[in-house]
Amino acid sequence: MKSYVVLAPPPARKAGVPDALRVLFVKDGFSWPALFFPFLWMVSRRLFLAAAIYIVLSSALVALSDSVGTPAFVALAALRLGLGFLGNDLRRHFLARRGYVEIGSASGKTRDEAEIRFFMNRPADAVEAALPIVRPPAAPGPVLGLFPNPEAAR
Repeated sequence: MKSYVVLAPPPARKAGVPDALRVLFVKDGFSWPALFFPFLWMVSRRLFLAAAIYIVLSSALVALSDSVGTPAFVALAALRLGLGFLGNDLRRHFLARRGYVEIGSASGKTRDEAEIRFFMNRPADAVEAALPIVRPPAAPGPVLGLFPNPEAAR
């Protein structure tokens, strides 16, 4: 059985799509597509910053492998293997930076089965209840430096 981490999205910016339909299931464990097609996997998962870092890092490894004497193939294979092991963790990290919140885990033979098990064991409003609370913006006014409160009148 595969296990999945369930991530709830940030509150919807536009109406019409319920938050329960936007919940993501990210597989926990090794990512075969990240091993064999790392750049395409990152771009398809909208990990553009990670894809740029991957290109820079792989170019640096190829350049350094000539000076060190290690074949470039070995260095790139090690990079890809590391990405295979950490690819799904990398995806969860970037989703958390976008505002997604981990609300649980699920397991099943397929992702569809994991989704069914997850939603069958939760009340209907539990997904919406797990979403983060959005704070209203601070009161407008002059702010001194990085302090969050407006400057007091003198």
